[in-house]
Amino acid sequence: MANKTTNTTPAIRQQIYGQIVQETLKSEFFGMDPLFDISEFVDGDTYNMPTVGQMGARTANVGTVEDEDVVFDALDTGRITLSVDTYDHVAWYETKKLQEDAYLNLIAMQGLQEAMYGMRSAFETNLWKKHNSVQTASSTNAINNAAHRFIATGTSQVIATDLSDFAYVRQALDRANVPQEGRIMIIDPAVEFTLNKLLGAQAFTNNPRFEGLVTEGFRKNYQFLRNLYGLDIYVSNFLPKIAAETVNAASVGRSDASVTNGVCNFAFSVASESTKPLMGAWRRRPDLESWEDKDKLDTRQNYKITSRYGMAAHRLQGLVTLITSQVG
Repeated sequence: MANKTTNTTPAIRQQIYGQIVQETLKSEFFGMDPLFDISEFVDGDTYNMPTVGQMGARTANVGTVEDEDVVFDALDTGRITLSVDTYDHVAWYETKKLQEDAYLNLIAMQGLQEAMYGMRSAFETNLWKKHNSVQTASSTNAINNAAHRFIATGTSQVIATDLSDFAYVRQALDRANVPQEGRIMIIDPAVEFTLNKLLGAQAFTNNPRFEGLVTEGFRKNYQFLRNLYGLDIYVSNFLPKIAAETVNAASVGRSDASVTNGVCNFAFSVASESTKPLMGAWRRRPDLESWEDKDKLDTRQNYKITSRYGMAAHRLQGLVTLITSQVG
């Protein structure tokens, strides 16, 4: 009798599994870099930082200075508070039967990596969400007559073709006395898309800073190849989305505008800890625990990663939010 695949199927392994596991494509993270890290405080879950306001000098009348009295001014003091109020966790398990029967131990190979990615994603999402929440929505949050929250002035709320939105961001930081050093801007991929489209636009014809970018594009290793108005540009997939917002900013040099399906893009300085707009603290950095659950008929190996941290406003005059459309 002749044996062929059609009549010898029980002898054939129908499905073959390789040793390579396909992973999801992952975003890059900023972590604690944008925050003033005060994790060294060791007791309790609340941190209070005293603040002292700026004092102005008084000018005496030269003609009567010899008879003038000294004027004493009160020192403007305040307090900012950080609470460790965020508790993230990832948990999963594998059964003993799975350990016995599985060809590939996916838990050992990929489980921990995927769990840590989930933890870092949650932290990054909360990081930028906090940058948004410390400002007042639908307000310019003006400082020294410059808006620190406004909507892009291009058509359909995208970046203006003349880049005036970036120029205004720089002006707002300048008026707030934010150091020139270490200025960065975190933008959504939709904004990067708009900038890449502008490469061939008339706005760049006479700007030698953009020579060569037509073939290269703006981005390389998650950073733009050029600096725009003193801002090093980075891209993040975790910036907060806004359903709808209106900001009337004509009185401070930007347009009165509304946006639906918007996204917040943030500019600030990381030149030093004192210039960062937010502070943050870990009470528990991501911590892995594992244990056996023998109460189940088929024993389970449980895994859990937990973390505790908090974030709070630190120097809000150093934060500028440019709201754009989610569509470039």
